[in-house]
Amino acid sequence: MTKHPTAGIVLALTALTAPLRAQRTTATPPAAPGPETAAAIWSPAEAAALANAQRLLVGATDKGRIRLPPGGLRIAGSRILCFARRPDGTVAESESARLRDGLVLLAWPDGVLDTPVHRGVLLHGDGTALCCEFGRDGSDEPSAATIVGRGSEGTFADVVKQPGTSESGDFWYWVSQVSAKVAVEVVDGDGRPRPGVEVLFVPQAAVRSARLDVPLSGGPWPTGTAIAGADGKLAITGPRCAELAVLLGLPNSETQLASGFSCDAAGDGLRVVVTNRAIRRAVASRNESAVIATLKNIASAQAQCQACGAIDADGDGKGEFGFFAELSGAAAVRGSDDAKINPPVLSRAFAEVQGSAVERRGYLFCIFLPDRENAGLREAPGGGGAGVAVAPDAAERLWCAYAWPAAKHSGLRTFFVNQSGRVMACPNDDGDEGATHWGAAGTPDWDAAFVQASGLDGAVATDRTGRNGQRWVVVP
Repeated sequence: MTKHPTAGIVLALTALTAPLRAQRTTATPPAAPGPETAAAIWSPAEAAALANAQRLLVGATDKGRIRLPPGGLRIAGSRILCFARRPDGTVAESESARLRDGLVLLAWPDGVLDTPVHRGVLLHGDGTALCCEFGRDGSDEPSAATIVGRGSEGTFADVVKQPGTSESGDFWYWVSQVSAKVAVEVVDGDGRPRPGVEVLFVPQAAVRSARLDVPLSGGPWPTGTAIAGADGKLAITGPRCAELAVLLGLPNSETQLASGFSCDAAGDGLRVVVTNRAIRRAVASRNESAVIATLKNIASAQAQCQACGAIDADGDGKGEFGFFAELSGAAAVRGSDDAKINPPVLSRAFAEVQGSAVERRGYLFCIFLPDRENAGLREAPGGGGAGVAVAPDAAERLWCAYAWPAAKHSGLRTFFVNQSGRVMACPNDDGDEGATHWGAAGTPDWDAAFVQASGLDGAVATDRTGRNGQRWVVVP
């Protein structure tokens, strides 16, 4: 399932601390919903409860398990509980359960809400979603009786999965019975379809950061999420909510667009306009997060290689730093005809060296090792140190690496790391919306992040302008 880009936003909802009311009237179960239920408007708290339960189910699908704090997860006026199948087939509340063993999530009002109708949400492991409605007199402590069918044996197999009454007297029906659908078109600034953008309509209360409210005209609109197809079109289906915000994200990542888009009513639906610059910034942000983590991993691999003496070209018993093909075990280490690092200290993904660089996640990476003057030398074009005049003594102390965009707009910054393990960055901007470093032809010189071209042991341009004319800063 697609990862939800607003996972952190949903968790940021403020928990309510009002105690649960002890009594609740259940003498007369509500009638089965009629055709008018799709017109019902959910409160932001109820819509957020459904979204939170769905988010937790996505996590269970990815990780195989649900884990909740004692007493359930209290978020935005709701408490989410997990009920799981016991070994004997019965159902019971559980703080930790595996999806493969059977589980359901129950989102229940946490206290008395100032609304005529309270709603509970029941979400099965396969995504089947049900809801129930009850009066404003409060709620009992939810239990297995809240979710198993009336007159059943009370086993996990008896948890309601279609419209019906539970042992507690609640009438459950499919969320789809109270859902509406809205057509959404996503285009760029020139009106051309913008495929692959994830559109999310979420309760405004769930969004603490900058947001764009869904227009009131034609609403209230449904809460939900979908990804634009090749024609830029999608449909959002879910319960209607009067206070929604629209968020845009990139599928399969937590990257969210912070700005550069608008949303307006268009006919019977909505039209979202996204600028090309906003997409580029979002893609760059996603790539850059991966690059920073990769450079830290490279620094760790270099430290391990040097400490264990895996490369010792001059045979003096002191380990040296390496190139990508050496660290990944793809090429023989310097000073040997056939010895390779086994097991490698860096992922095999870095064995594919082309033009002295490795491409990963929209960026190119290049390692420099010192020559006799401590100037930086690139890796051999096809990988490794064969034919590269690396100075063994200096390579025991010095190295550096750069990462820069593989394409003009696949990143907004150039990155640097050396033996200190500290990652630094500079703007990758030539001042005319172009890029200083991008592609194989834009490989930074070895001294790009240094104050002077005095060697890899020289002063790094921390909070200063480097040799490439850009100001370098430490990445947090």
